[in-house]
Amino acid sequence: MNRTSIITVLAAVLSLFASCQKDDVPVRRDMADLRVSFGGDIFAGTKANGIGNEDKINNAQLMLFNSSGEMYRYKTLSSSEISAMTATVSNVKIGTYSVALVANGPDLSTSVTTLDGLKAVQLNLKTYNTTGSGFVMWATGSATVTADATANAALELKRHVGRVVVSKVTNALPASLGSLTINSIMLTNVYANVTMEGKAPSTGVLWYNMEGRSDTGTLVEGHVIDGGTYASQCPDLTFKAVGASVANGGSYSTAQYFYGYRNASTATPAGFAAGYPANGYRSCIVVTATFNGHKWYYPVVLDSFDAHTTYDVQLTIVGEGSTDPNVPVKKGSVKANITVADWTVGTEYKKTI
Repeated sequence: MNRTSIITVLAAVLSLFASCQKDDVPVRRDMADLRVSFGGDIFAGTKANGIGNEDKINNAQLMLFNSSGEMYRYKTLSSSEISAMTATVSNVKIGTYSVALVANGPDLSTSVTTLDGLKAVQLNLKTYNTTGSGFVMWATGSATVTADATANAALELKRHVGRVVVSKVTNALPASLGSLTINSIMLTNVYANVTMEGKAPSTGVLWYNMEGRSDTGTLVEGHVIDGGTYASQCPDLTFKAVGASVANGGSYSTAQYFYGYRNASTATPAGFAAGYPANGYRSCIVVTATFNGHKWYYPVVLDSFDAHTTYDVQLTIVGEGSTDPNVPVKKGSVKANITVADWTVGTEYKKTI
C-alpha cells in the first residue's frame, strides 16, 4: 500500500470515529425556552388613560408554577426586558405551566413558593401604589412547553386599583349667591387592602377615609378630613386640596384623579356613626365647597367601584349640599354625570344622579 492509500484510509477511519463520537452525545429533548410577552391595552394610550405614571413599570417579577402549583422558576426582569415587554426563560422542562407576572409589587423572590401563596399576598394601597411611581399590576396565564421549539405566552397586565376622575365642577347656583370656592375633593370609604388575586383578605381588612373622617379607629364626628388638622390616611391617592374660586355659571375643569381598591360593599352612606361597619360603605367622591359663608359637602355615591375601571365624574352644583360628607345631598341640589368604562378599553355607560 502506497503512502497516498494509507493517508486515505486514515482519513476515513478518523471521519468514522468522529461520527461515532458525535452520535454518542445525547441531544436534550426534554427542555426548551419559554418566551413571555406582556402588556396589553393597559399600555395602548387610549382615551381612558390620564396621567403618565399610571402605566409605568419600575420592576417586574416573572414566575412559573408547575401542574402541582409549586414554584418552578423565578426571574427578576432586567430594564431592557421591561422596555421590550418580553422576557425569555431558558431550559424549561417540557410540560404545562401557570405563568404569573407582577409589576411594581413587593419582592416575592423568597416569600412565595406556590401559586396559591402568590394569590394570597396582601397589597396595602398606599404602600405599593403612588401617583409618582406607578401602581401594582399583575397578569396570569398558562404555557405549554414542547421539545425542539420555543414556547410563547402572552400576558395582559391589569391594575388592582380603580380610578375616579373629577373632570368638571360647575357652579349653577342662583345668581344672587355669586361665586363658590372648591375647597377640596376626596374619595371616602376607600377599601385599602387586597390580595394579589384582587380579593378581600381573610384577615387584615382595612379602610381609609371612613365616613370622610381622619380617624383610624373609633370615628369622631368633628374630625372631617380637611387636608390640614385632619388628614387623609392616603392623601396621595384619595385627597386633593383645590382652593379654586368658580364664578357663577363657570366651571372648574382641572381634572383631579383618585384611586382605591375594589369596594364590594352594598351599604349606602347614611350619616355619621362612631362605629364603622365591618363591610364598610360604598365609596363616595366628595366635593367640599364654600359659598355664602357656609361650607357644604357634595358626596357622589359610587354604586360600584371595581379594579381597573375608571369613573369620570362631572358635577353641577345647584343648591346647598350636605352638612356631613357621609350623607348624600338632597335631590335637586346637585347633578352628577358619571361615565364608567374599562380603564383603557371597553363599553362605556353613563349615569346621571
